[in-house]
Amino acid sequence: MVHVHPPGADIIFDNERLTERTPYTMKGVTIGTRHDIRIELARYQPYIDTIDVPRSGREVPVLALLKQVTGKMRILTRPDGAEIWLDGRNIGRTPKTLEGLDMGQTKHLELRLKDYQPHIQDLTWPADGKIDLDIPLQK
Repeated sequence: MVHVHPPGADIIFDNERLTERTPYTMKGVTIGTRHDIRIELARYQPYIDTIDVPRSGREVPVLALLKQVTGKMRILTRPDGAEIWLDGRNIGRTPKTLEGLDMGQTKHLELRLKDYQPHIQDLTWPADGKIDLDIPLQK
């Protein structure tokens, strides 16, 4: 039985992606064999393990607590010193590196600097959770 939190993750068994998702009980696995298992879910670190199916044929539970990938954003502006607003909150000035961001909640960036036009953008997070911005501000 493959138990994963959160549920709904993809299962890759011996490099073959199954159509089923977690939770799932695999049947018909040969006893006395060794298998590679990988559990994947978007925005979570993958779980990777090797399991041995004993000759006794008993069920081998796979328990995986997936760790959420958090966002990391590096923000540079030209010139430096712009206020950084994330989702309506002022969180400092450029240049700045922000870590541990909740990618599901962090969606809107605004950069403000006196005598320059505000730079506004919606954030689209890549799978690895890393955004690297180098913004030339416009007068």
